[in-house]
Amino acid sequence: MHTNTYHKTKYILDLILVGIGLISLICFIFVSGFYLTNEWYRFFLITSKITLGIFVLQELIRWFIVPDKRVYARSRIAESLIVILVISEEIFPSSVLSWLAIILPEMSINEYSLLLISLTQLAVLISILIKALRYNRYINKIQLNSGSLLTISFILVIAIGTFFLLLPRSVSYGEQPLSFTNALFTSVSAVCVTGLVVVDTATQFSIFGKLIIGTLIQVGGLGLMTLTSFIAIMVSGNLSVRAKVLMKDILSQENINEGINLLFKILAFTFFIEIIGAILLYLSISNWSLINFNKGVFFDCLFHSISAFCNAGFSVYSEGLMKQNIQSNYTFISVIMVLIVLGGLGFFTLNDVFRNFWKKQNRRKIKISSKIIIITTLILIISGMIVFSVFESTLFSYTNLIDQFFHSLFLSVTSRTAGFNALPMDVISNAGIMFLIILMWIGASPGSTGGGVKTSTVAVAIITLFNYIRGKERIEVFKREISPENSKQALMVITSSLLFLGFGTTMLVWIEPNIEPLHLIFEATSAISTVGLSIGITPSLTDFSKYILIILMFVGRIGVFTFFLSLYKPKSEPRFRLPSEKIMIG
Repeated sequence: MHTNTYHKTKYILDLILVGIGLISLICFIFVSGFYLTNEWYRFFLITSKITLGIFVLQELIRWFIVPDKRVYARSRIAESLIVILVISEEIFPSSVLSWLAIILPEMSINEYSLLLISLTQLAVLISILIKALRYNRYINKIQLNSGSLLTISFILVIAIGTFFLLLPRSVSYGEQPLSFTNALFTSVSAVCVTGLVVVDTATQFSIFGKLIIGTLIQVGGLGLMTLTSFIAIMVSGNLSVRAKVLMKDILSQENINEGINLLFKILAFTFFIEIIGAILLYLSISNWSLINFNKGVFFDCLFHSISAFCNAGFSVYSEGLMKQNIQSNYTFISVIMVLIVLGGLGFFTLNDVFRNFWKKQNRRKIKISSKIIIITTLILIISGMIVFSVFESTLFSYTNLIDQFFHSLFLSVTSRTAGFNALPMDVISNAGIMFLIILMWIGASPGSTGGGVKTSTVAVAIITLFNYIRGKERIEVFKREISPENSKQALMVITSSLLFLGFGTTMLVWIEPNIEPLHLIFEATSAISTVGLSIGITPSLTDFSKYILIILMFVGRIGVFTFFLSLYKPKSEPRFRLPSEKIMIG
């Protein structure tokens, strides 16, 4: 084909693709977000099928007019998958619907059809959006550091989540739509994998609303940039050099290629663990039998598996894990604990340990940071279990000794990042609340789905303190010297966290004078550490207080220190130095 004719045809097809994108966006919003009458259902069904048919047709035309079909095929993987999905839906509609029925129960055939249309329309939208971003020269000129990019990414996904939670279909049929404040709070809590709630997730939200929350949890747990980079690789076949550098910074890797390889490992490991966790949770409830498979129960288990691994703390049960057949189910709660710990240790630590631990000659290759993280995590879990089992007699007044130690262990695990509760929190003593605040503030580990100042940060700070007390300037552990830069970073992270937490707590105490200050400190710490444990006061807070918690959750998920860095453009140090002078400290 002549070059001019090819470019004209491509230009026309691009315009058609833009029109398809706009129609797909409208169809997706109405089909997924509104309760439709039969007439509107048929209208959107026909419109969607016509749109998808045009999409398939223009893809086939592109295939025939492109000069190099081999290069074109490698660069259009996502579009090819969508074409296959559309064709499969037309040829095998019952098979596709049956798979959806397993994942999402309690829906009619029409609803499954609408959902399938929504998914295909969404796939088309993602394909068009990434293509537009890839070729937009103005976007490519924007220079952002990794912290700013993370902040903007989370704001974007929170806004999208809020929009969908405001739609009528996100709440149960007959329920009033959420207010903007409650929708925003729920979206932030899900994306920031916190778990604080202002409405009952089980009764207020429909299957669609729970699906939105689950998606927000997954995106927030993995990190928006991780998913975006994966989609970009699938669509374009590669990342730009600048995108690779950003991913290297975000994933905290030493070189670019390690960051890309680890990206795929993170996604594969996450989805594998969550599916295995969902299966084990379902079997523990169904007495280890798959006879009379209950799709509704499996959906609940899948939701809890994602929520636990992402350390989110959301539950589709009104009572949480205090539900009667769950609270006494040791297997169910044990699986939740394992998922929380795996998610809280961090992808980099797990990858390092799994890669080297099984071979005896490689065990010395396990990084010092991984050893510090694992030891600190074990110390926190065990100390929490001992403290709660010994001093919280009121909390365990109706349980035997085995239950006491088991639930103490679970409370110690969940209080650091996850926010699930299998026992009532409103009867815990003030001493117990203070210890919970400490565990929540420390939080999970770097590179994990959890929040807090992180285990390694506190460990490095304590090791530095003891070394200085002993008169040692060099900080040594496991026959290695810790960089002074790490000690400085630990101090800055701790200081920035305490300053931001102190400001947020002060505001809450000022706005809510009728609530116990210790309870407000507890809620603020739970928010900034993205834990989600609550003494039960969150729904009764004023809107102003909810917005303060929203800010705490958002900044806590990104990292207080990272958030501050994103507000300022780094400046180079001048070559000259000013005269130094010692300041009195202590």
